[in-house]
Amino acid sequence: MNEMSERLIVVIGMHRSGTSAVTRGLQVLGVELGDRLMPPVEGNNPKGFWEDLDINAFNIEMLDSLSSDWHFLAPLQADSVELLSRRGYLLRAVELLRKKISNAQIFGFKDPRVAKLLPFWKEVFSHCGLDVHYVIPLRHPISVCKSLEKRDGFDFEKSYFLWLEHVVNGFAGTIGEKCSLVDYDRFIDSTEEEIKRLGTELNLSVDTVKLNQFLSDFIDEDLRHTIYKLEDLDIDRHAPPLVKEVYSVLADVLDGKLSMGDASFQNLVLAWQDEILRMKSLLVLTDKLSRHLVNSENHRAQQEKTIQSLQAEKALAVEKVHMTEQALAAQVREKEQSVQALAAQVREKEQSVQALAAQVREKDAKLNEIVNSKIWKFGLFFRRVRVILAPPNSRRARVMRALFMFIFFPLRKINQHRKIGKDTSLIKTSGMFDEHWYLTKNPDIAHAGIDPARHYLLFGGFEGRDPSPNFSSKWYLESYPDVKAAGVNPLVHYLKSGNKEGRAAQQDRAEYIYPNPGARSQTMDVFNIPHKIALAWKEGGARLLWQKVRRKIGRASPELGATLTALPIEPPSLENLHYQPLISVLIPTYNTPVQYLFAAVNSVRNQFYPHWEICICDDASSDKATRSALRTIEKSDARIKVCFLAENGGISTATNKAAEIAEGEFFAFLDHDDELTENALYEVALALNKKGNTDVLYSDQDKIDASGAPHEPFYKPDWSPEYLRSVMYVGHLLVVRRELFQRVSGMNSQFDGVQDYEFMLRVAETNPRVIHIPRILYHWRKIPGSVAMGLDEKGDKIEILQARAVNEHFSRLGLRAVAVNHPRHRHRLLVQPNTRERYPVVSIIILTKDAPVHIGRCLRSIFEKTAYPNYEVLVVDNETTHPDALRVFNQYPAKIIPFREKFNYSRANNSGVRNSGGEFVILLNNDTEVITPDWIEQLLFYCEMPDVGAVGPLLVYPDRTVQHAGVVLGSRGTADHVMRHFPHDSDGYAGSLSCPREVSAVTGACLMIKRGDYLDEGGLSEYYGTHYQDVDLCLRLLAKGKRNLYVPHAMLIHYEGSTRGKFYDHLDRSLLLDIWGEWIDTGDNFYNPNFSLSRLNYTLGNREKNA
Repeated sequence: MNEMSERLIVVIGMHRSGTSAVTRGLQVLGVELGDRLMPPVEGNNPKGFWEDLDINAFNIEMLDSLSSDWHFLAPLQADSVELLSRRGYLLRAVELLRKKISNAQIFGFKDPRVAKLLPFWKEVFSHCGLDVHYVIPLRHPISVCKSLEKRDGFDFEKSYFLWLEHVVNGFAGTIGEKCSLVDYDRFIDSTEEEIKRLGTELNLSVDTVKLNQFLSDFIDEDLRHTIYKLEDLDIDRHAPPLVKEVYSVLADVLDGKLSMGDASFQNLVLAWQDEILRMKSLLVLTDKLSRHLVNSENHRAQQEKTIQSLQAEKALAVEKVHMTEQALAAQVREKEQSVQALAAQVREKEQSVQALAAQVREKDAKLNEIVNSKIWKFGLFFRRVRVILAPPNSRRARVMRALFMFIFFPLRKINQHRKIGKDTSLIKTSGMFDEHWYLTKNPDIAHAGIDPARHYLLFGGFEGRDPSPNFSSKWYLESYPDVKAAGVNPLVHYLKSGNKEGRAAQQDRAEYIYPNPGARSQTMDVFNIPHKIALAWKEGGARLLWQKVRRKIGRASPELGATLTALPIEPPSLENLHYQPLISVLIPTYNTPVQYLFAAVNSVRNQFYPHWEICICDDASSDKATRSALRTIEKSDARIKVCFLAENGGISTATNKAAEIAEGEFFAFLDHDDELTENALYEVALALNKKGNTDVLYSDQDKIDASGAPHEPFYKPDWSPEYLRSVMYVGHLLVVRRELFQRVSGMNSQFDGVQDYEFMLRVAETNPRVIHIPRILYHWRKIPGSVAMGLDEKGDKIEILQARAVNEHFSRLGLRAVAVNHPRHRHRLLVQPNTRERYPVVSIIILTKDAPVHIGRCLRSIFEKTAYPNYEVLVVDNETTHPDALRVFNQYPAKIIPFREKFNYSRANNSGVRNSGGEFVILLNNDTEVITPDWIEQLLFYCEMPDVGAVGPLLVYPDRTVQHAGVVLGSRGTADHVMRHFPHDSDGYAGSLSCPREVSAVTGACLMIKRGDYLDEGGLSEYYGTHYQDVDLCLRLLAKGKRNLYVPHAMLIHYEGSTRGKFYDHLDRSLLLDIWGEWIDTGDNFYNPNFSLSRLNYTLGNREKNA
């Protein structure tokens, strides 16, 4: 870190007073504002706020902790600085400021909230030893009131007092400090002169190039909508006399008639401050009434929203009833037809039985004829003679067999050599055997001078040697035991039958039912064409052959494929879909490369499911080829609609416009250069038939490169709203009910770049019914400029918008937390709970017997590291006698609960909870150690949510690798911890380790739960001895509709097994399976079924049970 600069420029003053323009002007003087600035907002500050995001968020958090906000009229309490210091904000502010100015020659920042918090920030500046110069922009009070009325809807009376408080506080707090005053109107009229004057006062030189750029790019008359004079305050009946007095005096200062250093001016400022303080009681009352009014209005709006939602649900329910009636009537008709068809089949079968009986009689007659023939009797005579001359198992019979083998064995050897030759030739011409690569990897074969293909066929494949980088012999034999048992060379099996059966060539392609296009040579593909034609003709005749040719043409030449007539493919199960809604595929386009555009459209036209329409909205593409291709596409199919925007509005605007022309009951979102799999919409319809009341569906996905080759599959958990707040995991394919899309007002153009993420956050607020389809149904194109190519393709904009989306989501839900970008992992968010107003009692229950080292370390870490102020510790003691352990009990203010019976983990914990007095309880093992001081705050933030059951932290081994990050059902046949031994600070699989997320269960080694929920569930089941009580409790909570959460930002060390050792209770295992076996068999909702249960590290594998 560079040596800290001694100079700091701080811009304070009233909102809407030109602070942004003045702060931007400081850059002309060489003042650095940092690289994390608040983005501009159209209609508010279209040219930017020039305000540091981190300092802004920090000021908002401090005001919130003081139960205040920038628009509150009442001044802060006199002890606010002391209160903020006690809550840790002083140290955080020092660290934040040092980080900001570490690499700057002269650093400056602006936030009007500093005027309210100036006494606190002056303590920070003093502690850092900074030379601070304050800049206070001043604007006519009526102009400020007009602006606040337009932006925030504030009354003039309130705005005048806000102006008064910010201005007077700013000047009162800077008495005796270096301070410059800037008039906003003069700054706009005479920008160059004001910049130079400010540079002189700040002792900074003007950069001419930056000044000219500032004048041309930033300064605009549109920045000012009103101009008023001092006398105008006389005719505004809303203006308090004190406002005119203050503004009049400050006007004299600007005109040079009065100096801010004059004692008369400073006495006036202090007098104004005293007058505001005398009105404090009235201002406090006004704030309370304002809050009450706002809350009432919000409540009214919420009620109206609820009424609208209920009305929509009612209409939807009526529509569903009508549809159900129609579906039932159709089913009745179908059943009647089925009965008639079955009756006809019965008659047909009876006729077949009669015909078969006639054939049996005919065969019996022929058999009798053969048995009674002379030749049969003659042969029978010779068979009897053979048995007499060479009885079975006799020496003569063995001699005759040996003679037979001597004559015919050479013929068998010839056939065997022919087979080896054919298989060797097959391997050489397959395109999957690289002779040079094989010899390089296996020098022993090169030295021996053996034919490499023949060696691989007879020996190498069975020894685990690979024929090329595109095929893994060992993995193939391990993955397909039937091939290994048959003793067949793995590559030969793959070439002859495995490829056709959908078997993969190696592990990284196991998720696909198709081979990598680059895995086989073009020569081999040419030789396979006749075979493929014959196979298609045999399976489905001319119709299927034409469909396959059409699709092949469409992929090779998208332009040609787009002009062909659509031939929907109806899979056999389509007739079983009693509910077949119209699905509108929405595609926003902008300068889309034509080949990708045709590929996207063709991927919809090739769908198995026929009830779709494509709704394309072009966002004013400047590329003529794109617009021409869209017109061609629109003419090619009546189910395709295309509209063109006159001006570029962004992806959200184009998506919403596409939705306006859509008629489907569901909307599916497809980016203009991506593709759907052929079964995508069919799988959606199938899921809707299983659960017709679904609102949202999403699937797994992968990426494709420019040529369409698939890779990087992403397998997702079932609906996880908490996980969504930190990671946009839903992604593609996303399908939403039309009514829900309209209810949440579609996409928001302010979040273009993360518009689908922000949309899903608003959808999540409606408590939607969501289905996850654990199949890859969407190919995300990985090309330059796309986030699919890399996380840095769109810079920091994505992360800034991601955090803003979640913070607005928190605000709508009333959740007291701030989302910030994760310090280590890109596109991940860190949720930081705000300082709380209420600290409910948290009871920590610890079971122990003797073990002085463990209980001593555990209690010491709790009492020395825990920052939460309101907790109690209850030690449930199972007859401790060790003197060192007894001394530990006396060292800490823990409540000892005697447990004088045979140890039962569940019963002992239940006893501790019954004796506790907390609103929340934490079950904690005695072999744990607290690491993060805010561990209770982190767990409590989530546990307080009404729909949350149990919450568990990140537990690590002493070497700081993961011991617990959630529990997965099905592993070892029961349940086990996921991601064991991962580095604790890694991201995991798509944020699964670094971000809070839903899990089926958390470990009882550290588990927080509401005391009321614990007692309502009857606590831990006492039928379990030592294992699975925690899993059983969590599953009971899940069955009640609660969510169980893993929270990584709370971390403890777990010296696992130190207390109970390696004992495993098989009776506990049997009990868990008796109660929850069917639940476990259905799979873990939050661990994708494509992942292996034998290795809980998010690797692909078969879902075998592991006993």
